[in-house]
Amino acid sequence: MDMTIALPYINTALLIFGGLGLGEYVKKRAESLATRKDIGALTKEVEGIKAEISKGEWNRQKRWELKREVLLEATERLAEVIEALRLLSVSNPDRVTERLQAWHRTSLDLAKTQERVAIVCGKETYDCLHAFRLLGNEMALKLEVGKRLTFEELEARVSAARAAIRKELGIDNAS
Repeated sequence: MDMTIALPYINTALLIFGGLGLGEYVKKRAESLATRKDIGALTKEVEGIKAEISKGEWNRQKRWELKREVLLEATERLAEVIEALRLLSVSNPDRVTERLQAWHRTSLDLAKTQERVAIVCGKETYDCLHAFRLLGNEMALKLEVGKRLTFEELEARVSAARAAIRKELGIDNAS
């Protein structure tokens, strides 16, 4: 058989079998490219989700820091109110005006802090501080007119306020 006659048959066979291999190759390359595009899109989506989670976590952390700051301020105000009332209860006619002014400043500071608590904390904490402030004001009025008082009820209100603050902060053993 002459090679020139067989050559077209050989070329056809090579094209058919080679084309089949080339088709598989092209198919695999297309799948690989599609997979890379899918991975790229998934990576972008995962990065977006991570950014949202980070932003949410950041916001949660900032809210926690604000709440902690306000509650620590409230704790300081409780101590200031008790001290101002104790000073007011000491009978010294020469310093009554000065102590009343100090009481009014302290009471106003507690009222401001109480409003901050109303914004960032729950109703229970706000209510405890409010009850404490009302009792403090009532006691100051009685002390102003010269009545002697005990601080037992005020101490009970302080304990309730501290328990509410501990609960708000998530501190164990809030009793």
